[in-house]
Amino acid sequence: MGVVVIGVCGSSGAGKGYVSSVFASFGGYHIDTDRVYHELLEPVRGKLSPCAGAIASEFGGIVVCGVQIDRAALGKIVFADGEKRERLNRIAHAYIKRKTKRLIKNCSAPFAVVDAPLLFESGFDKMCDFTVCVTADDDTKVRRIVKRDGIDEDAARRRLASQIKDAELVGMCDFAIDNSYGRDVTEDVRKILKNKGLIT
Repeated sequence: MGVVVIGVCGSSGAGKGYVSSVFASFGGYHIDTDRVYHELLEPVRGKLSPCAGAIASEFGGIVVCGVQIDRAALGKIVFADGEKRERLNRIAHAYIKRKTKRLIKNCSAPFAVVDAPLLFESGFDKMCDFTVCVTADDDTKVRRIVKRDGIDEDAARRRLASQIKDAELVGMCDFAIDNSYGRDVTEDVRKILKNKGLIT
């Protein structure tokens, strides 16, 4: 049997990364697709990486010193324009998927946990054997976003309002874990892994 792939999703501040790390603590391999994306943008032998080059060709005027993407400039272009954001996501997701597939193929653990904010929108769910939605109450999410990103509470709430709702994501996933403030998710993770025969 090959590596079992677990897809983890959830809105901003839900704590996907933490829950993914708890899954990995049971002997799995954690793949953070945000980190994969950032690595794909790093210069290669003093030149733009293939991923960065494809993005630069699409949007133009966002290259610093000829070797890397100015992420702040790119952000200003795409976050105010849904159509441009879609174009960026299409390019980025193609590269992220390829690298993620390679990481899974070379993984020696019995299961890989793919932490992907846009699990369904990107089509990453089709790579997964099963999916888990991480949820939390809005106050918990807002507190985490404010602390992590240094933005004010109103901005954090606006961000959440623009994202897919927990109820909808839960309906799309095979399992859900409530990661609200003060909850220990370890037993929830253990039950899912036992249910799937990945631990005894």
